Amino acid sequence: MKQPDSTFGSTLRAAREAQGLDRRQLAQLVGVAPSQVTRWEADEKTPSTPSLIALARQLELRTADLFALAGLPVPAELTSLPAMLRAEYELPPEAIAEIQAHITRVAKRYGRQESEQITKGT
Repeated sequence: MKQPDSTFGSTLRAAREAQGLDRRQLAQLVGVAPSQVTRWEADEKTPSTPSLIALARQLELRTADLFALAGLPVPAELTSLPAMLRAEYELPPEAIAEIQAHITRVAKRYGRQESEQITKGT
């Protein structure tokens, strides 16, 4: 869990180390130069949107949390569950529909009727 005074760079470094990755390995996974990871961790540069999404995926962090730490608004196209599933996991429409159906079943089982709103991003 992040500390109140955590920066983007310190959070990134802690998450990278928790995954057992060095800067070069993370850079390769994200598709950037190792010097970029060094600059991000030093809070000298802010990653691009695609890099933030790739970092979240590789480090198993919430995309919205990384955007907030980087001082950037979460792009509108990532605010709904279907959009997030497409962007973060590159899932096809049929997989997204399957996930939404599963969420609806689980929500009904636990007495939640708002599941349609959750899965549609409203």
